[in-house]
Amino acid sequence: MSAKRRAWERDDTAQAVAAMNDLYRHELRLWMNVFQPSVQLGRKLRVGARLRRVDDAAPTPLERVQASGEGKAEALAPLDAPPTSLDSFELNRRIEENREAIYDLAHRRLSPSQASLPSRPPPHRRR
Repeated sequence: MSAKRRAWERDDTAQAVAAMNDLYRHELRLWMNVFQPSVQLGRKLRVGARLRRVDDAAPTPLERVQASGEGKAEALAPLDAPPTSLDSFELNRRIEENREAIYDLAHRRLSPSQASLPSRPPPHRRR
């Protein structure tokens, strides 16, 4: 879901919150860390009175941690397997299915349907 759509809608049912937490812990974590490269500012160059920003190459967060050598080997070992065994299209399909399920959970009608409510007469107009 887009951030704008998420900001305007409320998902306050317990099932929707649990489903969102599960999505963020599993599929979205893998998607962001393995398949989504992120750009970081490399340096700033002064060109006259202006600053020109130069970005570094865009590795994924997983590649950035592996290249830094600062991560613990036992923590990085399970993360080395997903890039070869994960299919980005399959993961994206699962994310979309989960997002639709979350939307459905959050927008179930808990009140009676409009058809079962008594209809009100139209308001009287004054002339």
